[in-house]
Amino acid sequence: MKTKIVNSISLSWLRHVKECQMVKSKWIPSSKWKLKNRDVIDYIFKGSVNLFRENYGYDIFKDTKNILELLNSRSIDTLGININQEQNSIYVINQIVCDTKDNLQKQDELIVSAIEKVIVSSMYIYGFFEDYQATIIIASPKISKKTLAKINSAYKDIRRVLYYLGLNYDVRLIVNQNFEDKILKPVITVVNDSCDSDENFMKVMLKYGMEKNTNLNTNISTNLNALKEMKIDVIVQTILYKMLETEKVSPEEVRLLETSAYCKKTFDIQYPLLVKTEKTNSIELSRYFLKPVKIYGNEYYVCSEWHEEPENNDRPFLLKWLEIHFNNL
Repeated sequence: MKTKIVNSISLSWLRHVKECQMVKSKWIPSSKWKLKNRDVIDYIFKGSVNLFRENYGYDIFKDTKNILELLNSRSIDTLGININQEQNSIYVINQIVCDTKDNLQKQDELIVSAIEKVIVSSMYIYGFFEDYQATIIIASPKISKKTLAKINSAYKDIRRVLYYLGLNYDVRLIVNQNFEDKILKPVITVVNDSCDSDENFMKVMLKYGMEKNTNLNTNISTNLNALKEMKIDVIVQTILYKMLETEKVSPEEVRLLETSAYCKKTFDIQYPLLVKTEKTNSIELSRYFLKPVKIYGNEYYVCSEWHEEPENNDRPFLLKWLEIHFNNL
């Protein structure tokens, strides 16, 4: 899978699955911005260089004299920012090219690249987005088991360094089958409804469908693993909408979904899941998505009041209901 295609998939994943309001490829900061937390960032730079030279024999950031020179010469492959009331989040996705041959020199170059990308990303985030919850991802559709094992070992040390500095960043490696399950499949599911027309993305969707003998109009999201990466609002507006509009839920269940008591017990939400559009005078429209869904000849608004904070988490309730009803898809 070519780099441009992986980048296009990454952008769609951030935009549609993680609901990032702002996404950017090849992100670099302005040279006019002030770099915050310079002492910590210097420590990350120097400490990482020494750590990987002494423990692994890797010469990372070679020929780089100082931190400013480094940051002025590096970009983040794909960056997304999600802004909400509870916590602003930043997602960084960096790619590593596929390796299929056991060429030790190329393997070491790939590993060094993966290490550098995570370290640079953490420095950028702490230097310019210090209060953001951060997820740093290295993504690849295919890398060898040997390379994966070495990168995993290196990433354990990177996590230790960040944790020691109080930077609780979620550093993830999403490669091989996980790339398909956690990134590609959720994107296919969501974009079927979102009409992402990017040419590179559509090419890979066509190729993916032919290779897997899969009809892309089929609801691939029947694999519940694809839901784990989706935010709850995305699941409601794609999976739940599709189940309702294709009438995979019985008329009796639809009537129950119009009642507050059943929806409180089933989903732990405070409002009926469904309200007929002609009853708009009796509901707070701000609690419902604008797009109606047609079920058994009637149009309904769908509740938008879903939460997934630790103290108020509707997600397990929704996933349990979906799992029960997935057999009907």
